[in-house]
Amino acid sequence: MNRRRLLGLASTVGISAIAGCSNLFGPDPEPITGSSGDGSGGAGSGAVSLQKVEGVDTAGDGTLDTLRAHVILARGAKEVDLSKAIYLFERSKRTISGELEQQNAYLENGGGSGVTYEKVAGGNGNSTVLQQREDKIVVTFDLTAIDGIDPLRPEDEMTFELTTPQNVKSSEQLTAPKTIEPNKTYLIQ
Repeated sequence: MNRRRLLGLASTVGISAIAGCSNLFGPDPEPITGSSGDGSGGAGSGAVSLQKVEGVDTAGDGTLDTLRAHVILARGAKEVDLSKAIYLFERSKRTISGELEQQNAYLENGGGSGVTYEKVAGGNGNSTVLQQREDKIVVTFDLTAIDGIDPLRPEDEMTFELTTPQNVKSSEQLTAPKTIEPNKTYLIQ
């Protein structure tokens, strides 16, 4: 490496990085999601990570009536049974008269008939239990079958929160796209 490149590198990442006192690549890009309230940031507890949340218009009416949350274990977390989790959907919706109406759906013990689970990656076993880091479960919510919440219209916003049985919370702010086409999947987080 010539002197000019070495000086350029030193000014970019700092002398301590060149000396080996710092990580050239920065911190781990995948943070532990959730908090157990014990100061551990969720490590060693039941922390999960919401990789992505998708919305689908299965009814063909221009609304997102199905949500799919892709869930994995956070680094260092213990086993989590998603069928024993609590799911919360919160949103403010404008009525025809222009007033804001609060909509909340609080689903305990896995959520009932409006919720299904599919293990799409990882080991065999229970389709609702994340046992190791490689496991991924897609939790599907049929918003037409869940009391207290309506399907998302274009540009609607909603807060989605998952609380594991170990009382560790993960949440995402969801936003529907400007245009919703039938049977098309949209990333909404």
